[in-house]
Amino acid sequence: MGKAGHLFGEIKDRLKRITLLRMSSCYNVQIKKGYQIYQHLLAKYGRDVQILVCPWPGSGDAYIAGMLLKDYLKKNNISNYVVFTSCKPAPVLFQMFVDCKIEIQPQVNCEKLIKFFVFLNGENINIKFLHFNIRSHTTIVEKVEGINGVSFFQMYSSVAFALDPSRELLPPRFSCDKAVISDLFRTHQLEEGNTVILAPYAGSLTSCPDFWNALAQELIKEGFCVCTNSGSAQEKPIKGTEAVKIPLQSIVPAVEYAGFFVGLRSGLCDIISSAKCKKAILYPSNYRWGFSFSREYLSLHNMPFCTNVEEYEFGGVFQKALTERVMDYLLNREDHMVDTNTNMEKGMISVIIPAYNVENELEDCLNSIIAQTWASLEIIVIDNGSKDNTGEIIQKYCVIDKRIKKLKVSENKGVSNARNLGLASANGEFIAFCDSDDFVPPEAYEKMIKKAELSQYDVVVGNWLDIEGSDKVFKRDAYWNRNEFVAFFAGGAIWNKLYRHSLLSDSSLFPPYNFGEDTLFLGHVYKKEPLIGIVSDIVYHHLDRNAASIKSGQLTRQYHASSMMEYIKSGTELYTMDLKCNPQDLYIEYHRYLSYIYNFWWKITKRDEQKSVFEDLQNFTMLFNWDTDSRQNDFIRIFHVLPSLFQKADYEGYISFLMNCYCGSSNRDVGGLPEFYDSRFTVLKEFQNGMIGFRYILKYAKAWLKFKTTRK
Repeated sequence: MGKAGHLFGEIKDRLKRITLLRMSSCYNVQIKKGYQIYQHLLAKYGRDVQILVCPWPGSGDAYIAGMLLKDYLKKNNISNYVVFTSCKPAPVLFQMFVDCKIEIQPQVNCEKLIKFFVFLNGENINIKFLHFNIRSHTTIVEKVEGINGVSFFQMYSSVAFALDPSRELLPPRFSCDKAVISDLFRTHQLEEGNTVILAPYAGSLTSCPDFWNALAQELIKEGFCVCTNSGSAQEKPIKGTEAVKIPLQSIVPAVEYAGFFVGLRSGLCDIISSAKCKKAILYPSNYRWGFSFSREYLSLHNMPFCTNVEEYEFGGVFQKALTERVMDYLLNREDHMVDTNTNMEKGMISVIIPAYNVENELEDCLNSIIAQTWASLEIIVIDNGSKDNTGEIIQKYCVIDKRIKKLKVSENKGVSNARNLGLASANGEFIAFCDSDDFVPPEAYEKMIKKAELSQYDVVVGNWLDIEGSDKVFKRDAYWNRNEFVAFFAGGAIWNKLYRHSLLSDSSLFPPYNFGEDTLFLGHVYKKEPLIGIVSDIVYHHLDRNAASIKSGQLTRQYHASSMMEYIKSGTELYTMDLKCNPQDLYIEYHRYLSYIYNFWWKITKRDEQKSVFEDLQNFTMLFNWDTDSRQNDFIRIFHVLPSLFQKADYEGYISFLMNCYCGSSNRDVGGLPEFYDSRFTVLKEFQNGMIGFRYILKYAKAWLKFKTTRK
């Protein structure tokens, strides 16, 4: 039996394992068409031909595959081959590195060939893939992209082509007829060495058109000639610029002739990466790619032959700052790379740690800070009027590590005052905050400062762990919904962030509150329109020891009316600020804060105190409109009544309503709510809100049956 007959027999054997009902459909739709394409290629190029499939249509994929192909062919001793791809410019891109036969077919035919290959598990067929991930969303490979800092190019080189990443590669070959390029520029009134080529499209789509328009206007104002590289009719020129179509085989010489290139990250950026000119590349803000973000995973810094490139992330609402930074780079204004305060030490992080009566926890905290892999630290510990051995411990560590600086106040005036003192004496280019009963993972500050320096971020945000007791650990993902605003305010936390010192001027110092001060501080910082970067790593461990902490003594989170009022004052100031953000994003953060202070209000044990702030709580709910069904449902989940009813109710009426709803009685024998706010209420509330599923219903039922059958 010939090879084709053997292959056909193997297909039938595999089909026998599939149900009869699916066999016909599977064969005709999924297998047969791929088989026919395969046989067509063998007939056209020879039975011994190796079919090298470039499975994705992107020009960047084809460019990198062409760069690595020559070494791959040599390593695997392949002489008769054809490249099969749906990438239309593939002949030009492969020709930059190697002469080869290329078969271009529609992407749907690539998919059919892939399905045929997968069905046979790649056995007994002459197909190899020039990519590490042949099908989207189906392999484990794409889930581990970016792990341990591995880049996109390294994945291609090491995983797809199994080549030594340290070997030398031949640079690409471009058509370099300077007269043709000169004529092209003259036709469009563009100047050699003074032209900025904008490439705002990726897959014929653009992002942030306002940014591109603003950048073009600034460039023209500074005397640059500006054009838009347009590969198709759908790629319209940016306002104020002219569309120019530059052939791919001449793109690098043309970019070098222009002198400047600003582009949205696309396959074109891979192709021009070797150009000897100033290149500014923009990435979607904090877009995750496997274990990494697109900015790190796809960075042109990892491409061979790439020099003189700066990379930025765009997104959110602060496009003006991004425009200024790109302009600074193009105009050689290097002062944007450092803080204007000459007293700040470049690359140093000042870690501010208020400490009050934490003799049992402080050493663990300080040990985690001095063990950081980023050595350039200034560790400022403020003894906030402690009555125990906290001061002596700080002094001992000042001797152990000279980077530690002790500040002391005789009277505890609150955590905000202590942090402000720390800020006033800080000398680092960056600021980090740490609570004295928490600790920081060893590489946290290094990862955050490298992210900050990579794209000149003002604030870098990371994930954290909430640790309750010895057995409860909860991972908090600050960027769970890919929203910078929500990530920045996540949990109202200040300690999972790294701040550029120059951002923290007087207007963003901590307010004179002990409750809600963190979130209000974040509001002041956000109002300055910072560029925000995200790292996916755990950068902080927040411990709830139910013991002495940074808010011990007078600062303990006691559930009193005075504490509640500080939360309301902080929240009112925050949510009436003029924050430049999406209104829905602001509502999401407000809803989180409202839920928190409502739960806080319930835990005020003295009835007269709880009653005294009821009207203030009502007023706080009036900061936002509850005029949609969705928002009214959000309100009901917290308050158990419609907003219009809650805002008109008196305290006694509201409590009676809840008691009747959840306990079947309005009788209250004791002051406060300890009896009412018990486990029965909690369980009923969670059932009502859908927070307890059927598994737990069975658990409760089994527990009740056990009680009934075992009691005497």
